[in-house]
Amino acid sequence: MAAARGAPSQARDEASGGDEYLEVPLDNLSRSNTHSFRTHSVIGHYSQVRNGDVFMDKREACRCKTVPDDGLTSLRWDLNIGFKEFEWRNRDNTTADGLKPVLKWILHKMRNPGEDELKQYPRPNAAEVTFVVKRAVMTRILTAPYPTRESTGGWRLRVCRFQNTIYLCNDKTFGPCRNLTPAQKAKIYRRYGFERHLTSHIQPVDPSSYKHSEAAGYVTVVLTQLVTEQSEESKGTKPSASKARLFVLAEEVDGELDGQESPPRNYVELKTCDHKHQLRSKKYSRWFLADKLLRAWAQCYTVGIPRIEFGFHDDQGILTSISTFKTHDLPDMCRDVWSEAKCLNFADDFTKWLERYIQETNPLREMYEVTFEPEFSRMRLCRVEINDLRPSILTQDFVDGMKQ
Repeated sequence: MAAARGAPSQARDEASGGDEYLEVPLDNLSRSNTHSFRTHSVIGHYSQVRNGDVFMDKREACRCKTVPDDGLTSLRWDLNIGFKEFEWRNRDNTTADGLKPVLKWILHKMRNPGEDELKQYPRPNAAEVTFVVKRAVMTRILTAPYPTRESTGGWRLRVCRFQNTIYLCNDKTFGPCRNLTPAQKAKIYRRYGFERHLTSHIQPVDPSSYKHSEAAGYVTVVLTQLVTEQSEESKGTKPSASKARLFVLAEEVDGELDGQESPPRNYVELKTCDHKHQLRSKKYSRWFLADKLLRAWAQCYTVGIPRIEFGFHDDQGILTSISTFKTHDLPDMCRDVWSEAKCLNFADDFTKWLERYIQETNPLREMYEVTFEPEFSRMRLCRVEINDLRPSILTQDFVDGMKQ
């Protein structure tokens, strides 16, 4: 499976050529689906406001309105409203937040275990490796076997192992400059305009920030496991001794539905798309199935979000219709263009590879970089020193707090 050179202890600085490689064996990934993400438990939440401050409450949480889900009802909402007042996130990638808000939440839960009704953060156990990661990273990992708009040119993750826990975050300095043109911003904003029409604050604290800042958002933290399932042929035999991988996943929640369901079953994902990809009722373009729905499935499946609302708009940003998708239906709906088995089998291979080759280091001095090179169908891992251009993904406060 893995074409890795050298032993784990031989990983060296990038300049020394001591890289480790993981091939992406697309043919082998087609084996029967034997893995799944299970037991999605919400263990905490926090709000990040427009200036980047983090609060351990639901001040940025939003309630989602119910709308006709036949995909045909014309609502004619202008998704451009509010664009001129919208505040965009700072795209200086060397100072990006990365995992900092999640680390603040972990420290808060460690120091205040009984503060709310949610479960205490489970301290990593030396007997089982835990991954702490944002949902965006898991989406990249799951979709790596397929070419998507976001994977063009590859991507890079920053990784470290601290107290036997592996922390991962996106390296946004990788690739071309991401300065957005006004036209690109206008297109991106339509998703925020769609959210403004469909949601309202649950506990408004600072209404002026509502959906007018890209930096503001409500985030829940979910505990989930990537487990190995028994195939039909192996049922009745002794279960595999391989351990499940425990993930602490942070995800931004677009909206919550009123009703009897508890988180994350009441969460709703909101997305937009050009209406040219909605060919006719219940029929969509191949690109929509292969790109939009693949990434939507990967985002929602790992954290247990059951429902996705897609708003289709015309070239002027006027909403033409809304379609509802159930996350568990997407793999069958898109079976001709992507396979759930390939995605999950690769996620299993990739996390095992990280467990094997990521070593415990001083997280404020060294870390690892994992680069996805789609042109070579491989992942490249190297160990690097932390500097101004490669800041640590863990903070001094977090390291000190976890050592206490």
